[in-house]
Amino acid sequence: EIMPSLVGSEMCIRDRVDGGHKLLLIRAVGPTLSGYGVSTAHPDPRITLFEGQTELASNDDWAGVDIANAAARVGAFPLSEGSKDACLLVELAEGAYTIIVEGDGDPGEAIVEIYEVR
Repeated sequence: EIMPSLVGSEMCIRDRVDGGHKLLLIRAVGPTLSGYGVSTAHPDPRITLFEGQTELASNDDWAGVDIANAAARVGAFPLSEGSKDACLLVELAEGAYTIIVEGDGDPGEAIVEIYEVR
């Protein structure tokens, strides 16, 4: 069950991984949304993944062929190379996790996507 909540300029999503280890692609898409007609897209989201109070991974301004290949495998729309969207490709064990998406103070809209990569 995904439980999003908005706190100030941050979005917090709590989710649970069940059924053993899973490879997940987690994306916070802002700037690319403007190409889909969103005039209020966030210019530069940052994503951070936590297990409890422990930060496991974070990203600001994605890059890498591994992330692009994973996005293509799951059927996610492509992100422009060098865009300021944020992505994580992480293997997680069964358990509860929190994703925080925040910006640098600029207003705007972003979407958070979570895909299991098989």
